Amino acid sequence: MTQTKANRSPCVDIIDDDPDMQTLLQEFFAASGYQTRVFGSGEEGLKTLLSAPGDLLVCDLSLPDLSGLDVIGRLKDSGSEEPVILITAHATMETAADALARGAFDYVTKPINLTELKVICSRAIHLRKLERQYRELQHRVRAATPSSAFNGLLGQSAAMRRVFDLISRVSAASSNIMVNGESGTGKEMVARAIHENSARAGESFVAINCAAIPENLLESELFGHKKGSFTGANENRRGLFEEASGGTIFLDEIGDLALQLQAKILRVLQDRKVRPIGENQDRAVDVRVICATHRDIKNMIAEGKFREDLYYRLCVIPIQLPPLRERKEDIPILAAHFLRKYAEQSKTKEKTLSPAAADRLLHIPWKGNVRELENTMERAAVLSIGMSIGADEIQLIDSASEPAAGSTPSNANGLPPFNELMSLAELEKRYIRYVLAETGNRKERASDILGINRKTLYRKQIEYGLNAEGEAEPSGVEE
Repeated sequence: MTQTKANRSPCVDIIDDDPDMQTLLQEFFAASGYQTRVFGSGEEGLKTLLSAPGDLLVCDLSLPDLSGLDVIGRLKDSGSEEPVILITAHATMETAADALARGAFDYVTKPINLTELKVICSRAIHLRKLERQYRELQHRVRAATPSSAFNGLLGQSAAMRRVFDLISRVSAASSNIMVNGESGTGKEMVARAIHENSARAGESFVAINCAAIPENLLESELFGHKKGSFTGANENRRGLFEEASGGTIFLDEIGDLALQLQAKILRVLQDRKVRPIGENQDRAVDVRVICATHRDIKNMIAEGKFREDLYYRLCVIPIQLPPLRERKEDIPILAAHFLRKYAEQSKTKEKTLSPAAADRLLHIPWKGNVRELENTMERAAVLSIGMSIGADEIQLIDSASEPAAGSTPSNANGLPPFNELMSLAELEKRYIRYVLAETGNRKERASDILGINRKTLYRKQIEYGLNAEGEAEPSGVEE
């Protein structure tokens, strides 16, 4: 059975003129679960790879027709994104630096340490997959269609498309609506979208959070009052139901209403009239009611905390908003939108997410839903150093004051928070120097902390001028 692109094994291309090396690599990659294609010369390999690239190329530096560096150059000139790992028998710092400068992902030396090669190949394939996914997500964000944006609401998931469809259908009616969903899912935005797509769009949209106003003041806010009707009532005041007449009133957190106020709202819904505090005459109102809650109203009814008759008056049409963790495909679109929004508000250049940062967003539970994501994106835009936000710069509010995992507090070695801007190379140099100093120049311990093998650490010491004089290069076998 033919494998689909989504679930097929990665394909590793091998260019080497040594039959023994071809066999060794082919058997090694096959045992590791990869498909392979083998070529005996640079021209033979390029003929295939330029039109049908694989997921990774392992190429010998010395070939009978072209050098491995020439192969890299031809691939890069064609726009190929297939990562390349070079194999060389006699690596020098000049060779390594040239290979990396021309676009090689990494290099290994003969005799090959197969464990090291497997780690490098796995990392290269994973990184390319992340970059490809990130570009696809960016493309979807830039090419947002009406199905992914609805009156300020964003989403392309099946759950949000159902919400958009329901909003379109209920907007034309005048029925009362109850929006259910966790805090931060965008219940008020749904209410505004319904209003703006209805025949009442030219009239007022009035929103009130029933949980944010004390009970003794909420009645006056909703229904109004007559001057002198209670202490502090220094003038006549229209209530919000009257303010919204002809339009829509949005009662957020309706589950927090006291039973006494529930009875008065039920009367308004039945009679379409309100009576301000201190008056003895009713006033007619024409208002559509949309309410929202994160509570389980049916449980509250069973416990005697919410009137059943009011519930059925309010919940003619229910709309259930999914939590963000159940529509992860919407996270990249929302994140990009919030970064763009912040850049416009602050009149700064828009920042972007690195592939690793975009991947991290998908693995956060987002208990605060879209509101938490928006706050996180604004915080990342403010605190990130460069124009591309890294995974370690995605900080949730509970951990925003703590160092990211694996980071080191500020110290005399010039580590974050930064007092100066510097290149990534300079940052890497300073951090390697710091780790070596903190570990007493113990290479094995420093390598573990840095997440690289000793050979790579030795190479970087030479590259940055950090190596101890007379120090021997480690062998190809890791310790």
